[in-house]
Parts: sequence; C-alpha cells; structure tokens
Amino acid sequence: MIVGKLIGNVLKVALAGACVYGIVNWESIMPQNDTVVDFAKKACVDEISDRYAVTQVRAYEVNENNNGYIVRASVTLARGEPAKVVCLTNAHGGVREITIDER
Repeated sequence: MIVGKLIGNVLKVALAGACVYGIVNWESIMPQNDTVVDFAKKACVDEISDRYAVTQVRAYEVNENNNGYIVRASVTLARGEPAKVVCLTNAHGGVREITIDER
C-alpha cells in the first residue's frame, strides 16, 4: 500500500517535471516548417541560376526572419570566379530580392 502510493507520487512528480520542461523548451522542440524552408532554399537556387550567369549554386544557410527567410549561397560565376549571394524570400518561400557580392 505504501509502496503503491510512493510510486504514484513519483510518477506524478515526473509527469509534472516533463510538462514544465516541455513548456520551457517548446521553441527548441518545435522544428521550423521544413517544407517552407526547403521551398525557400530551392526557390533561391533556381532564381539565382535563372538571373545570373553561374555554373554552380550551393545554398549553405537558411535563417528565418520577421518577413520570411534569408538564404545564403555560394556560386561560381561563368568566368570561374566565386561569389556570395544573399536571397530574401517572403514567409511562403517566394523570392523577393537577390544580392550578389562578387569576390
């Protein structure tokens, strides 16, 4: 009888602790919407390839901001020189602006 109550109390405390942990770390537990992130990345790679004379495009970083996503990419220009590109998308992943920084 005492052992049953002790186990019941331990389970209640463990459950309460797990709930508190989940609430505190909710933001880190919930991943970004991977579908939109992947769409933003692919849209930027496609748009960079269409707008500029490049032979290779590699998106290496995607960050969310208040208005959508910032996609950073490295490209190889048609004449063989590397360049860095910043692509801004809307919240749905559609390309808004592309900035190329030739090196």
